[in-house]
Amino acid sequence: MATKLSLTLCVLAAACLTGCTQTDSAGAQNSAAQNKAVPFLTEQAYPDPLKVLPAPPKQGSYAHRQDEQIYKQTRSYKGTPLWEEAARADKHKPNFMLEYFSKAMGMELSKSKTPATYALIRQLERDAMKSTAKSAKEYFKRVRPFVVYKQRTCSTPENDESHRTSWSYPSSHATLGWLMAMVLSELNPERQNELLSLGYQYGQNRVICGFHWQSDVDAGRLVAGYALARLHGDENFRQALELARKELAALKQADR
Repeated sequence: MATKLSLTLCVLAAACLTGCTQTDSAGAQNSAAQNKAVPFLTEQAYPDPLKVLPAPPKQGSYAHRQDEQIYKQTRSYKGTPLWEEAARADKHKPNFMLEYFSKAMGMELSKSKTPATYALIRQLERDAMKSTAKSAKEYFKRVRPFVVYKQRTCSTPENDESHRTSWSYPSSHATLGWLMAMVLSELNPERQNELLSLGYQYGQNRVICGFHWQSDVDAGRLVAGYALARLHGDENFRQALELARKELAALKQADR
């Protein structure tokens, strides 16, 4: 059984790296050869975030006062397990995201054990962090809460400094966490409650940490919703999703 499973995973991994012709894509085939992750789609292939996202709350509005209140309340979490977990989860690279979701998934996810799933998540991470709403950040130029209040986040001083000149709305981390939770729920619907709960918390960690206002994170989840809808229209994504589905089904069968 172990030999058969290993052969199955090797075939899936090879097929995943081979890729197929895609439309409106960012060139995933070339990236495999160059060992460089690229998104499934360019930002131009997604809905225009300036047309589908609401603008961030205006200074002095009720919504903005709520953002401020939540930020101030979450400063009381410093030194608590919630603060420590937010600091631990202040990462977004594929290896960490697979580890982060493994328990909720009910199985180990890793580059070595689930290579097709790794390849899928590797590209999704680029879509969430680079393609889906980068122009919205540049357009709205919303200042991060820790910068407004001249305070530290739960992260390192170096990471704080690198975020001071980047923009807050919408949250790309929240987009990534919610997008991953939805995709993994498709692959393993029996664990959808655990996966979606963790994906939600991944976004909330950004509020706790101080990098984002609550409305940034809410908007990030909206971006994840329209991103997934658009991704399902892309042949390359559908094929990568199916490879991951078969890989995880083979692992489940082997564990029985």
